[in-house]
Amino acid sequence: MRGKIATAGDQARKLILDTLAGTDPSLHAPAIGSIKACFKEDDLSPVSTALPRLPAPSQVQLIAVLAEYPGKVVLPVVLQAAKSPDKDIRMAALKALEKAGDASVVLSLAQTAAVPPRLEQTAARTSLWGLKGKDVDERILSLLAEQMDEGVLAELVQSVGERRIFAGKSFAVKQADSPSSKVRAQALRALRAVGTPSDIPGLLDLLLKTTAEADQIAIENTVVGLAQKISNPNGRAGAVRALLAPESGITNRAPLYRVLGKIGDGSSLSLLRDALLDKDPGIIEAAVRALASWPTATARYDVFDIARTSKNEVHKVLALRGFVRMVGLDRYRLPEASVMDLENALQLVSRPEEKKLILGVLPDFACPEALKAAAMLLKDNDVKEEAKLALNKIQKALIKD
Repeated sequence: MRGKIATAGDQARKLILDTLAGTDPSLHAPAIGSIKACFKEDDLSPVSTALPRLPAPSQVQLIAVLAEYPGKVVLPVVLQAAKSPDKDIRMAALKALEKAGDASVVLSLAQTAAVPPRLEQTAARTSLWGLKGKDVDERILSLLAEQMDEGVLAELVQSVGERRIFAGKSFAVKQADSPSSKVRAQALRALRAVGTPSDIPGLLDLLLKTTAEADQIAIENTVVGLAQKISNPNGRAGAVRALLAPESGITNRAPLYRVLGKIGDGSSLSLLRDALLDKDPGIIEAAVRALASWPTATARYDVFDIARTSKNEVHKVLALRGFVRMVGLDRYRLPEASVMDLENALQLVSRPEEKKLILGVLPDFACPEALKAAAMLLKDNDVKEEAKLALNKIQKALIKD
């Protein structure tokens, strides 16, 4: 069939259309594959007309070809295919809209993305985020100003972030305090993309009045994402430090300490050290968790001191796990020094879970000392198998070196 079409000259288009109208679906693929070479956009109407009469697999193939033509020519037929009762055809049409669509399909895609099934939601979102043109962004912004279903609104807010529509930042800021949990979550995600560090104070105010844990975590993560946009690593927590100053009068300080731990600004370590001495158990808890989650190795000896001196078993475990993780972060340190730290941690460990954690890190610092440390744990029945595995990895690394 490909050969016939290729040699048919002026009759090639008729041959393709006759084949698509035929009853042999095995010939549809070569005919569809030849359309691009034989039909210009002005001649495409008969092909579009043939689409609904084809079997589903052939429709899927043809939709993919039609998507390569200008949207103004194929958009109506692709939109009609998106309403097909056949799932595969709908999926193909939704994917095609990324190329064939324009501002007129924004609402339709958002509505499809707002409801299951998941595969069609994903296809609609991908097309919505990938549509070309400033008019698409303008359409999204205009829809955000209208009253609509919370699911659709959440999709539109999410698209502000995914499409990097910086003009939509004010909408995202407003919706970060939406009554709808769906909209709040997407607004905070969008702000990570289009927001700036100047938005951090407002988000911190929102954090301090928020009681739901899931919302608190989402706000904290957004604050951290915006703080990472500050070039000076030791200036990223300035807004948080300002609220923790005595003159600020803030009494609900625990969420602020958690944010400090996620940002990892070294200049704020002293605040967390002071918080460990606070009389309020909630503040101490927040400070311990902040230090234990510190994103760099800078706080490793702070958490080691907590593990060594704390009488609170939960704090001790958090600190030990944080310490082991931070030792593992410093890959360019002398391996003997890291192994010494891990051996010191072992002296404080009582649970097999932390011993396994240490055994998981030891092979990253392969040296004779690491070999000895792993061999010592072979005698511990709770972690014997993990010790064997660590020992084997360290031996292989030493042989390779």
